[in-house]
Amino acid sequence: ITALSALLSVTTRHVVHAALWLLVSLGSLAGCYLVLGQELVGLVQLLVYVGAVMVLVPMLLNIFLQSSALFITLSVIIVGLFSAFIVYDLKRVRDGVETNYISATLSIYLDVYNIFQALLSLLGIFGGSRD
Repeated sequence: ITALSALLSVTTRHVVHAALWLLVSLGSLAGCYLVLGQELVGLVQLLVYVGAVMVLVPMLLNIFLQSSALFITLSVIIVGLFSAFIVYDLKRVRDGVETNYISATLSIYLDVYNIFQALLSLLGIFGGSRD
């Protein structure tokens, strides 16, 4: 599944189809890691790569389309993705994997900042008045 979806993501002509095939490829690769017993690597694979594709492709589409529904969806995805990153970063600190506390603090701060920014943009859409 991984090799076939990777091949389809490279050979397809539509950008959205290529992104979806890339998601399938990276998701099945994370499933392979889970089958092999590497749960943490599979989780990081899902968070970093699949999450990045889920955020970057709609963000690029929204530059050209400028759809408010797509913007709201993108903000909700960003809140969910960086919430998962907070859980992952805190788990690394708790388990002792991250020993550099400055780096750990910076990564948690950036997660909270991105959530705050996405929530502010959501509230800005719903709270503004048009005259």
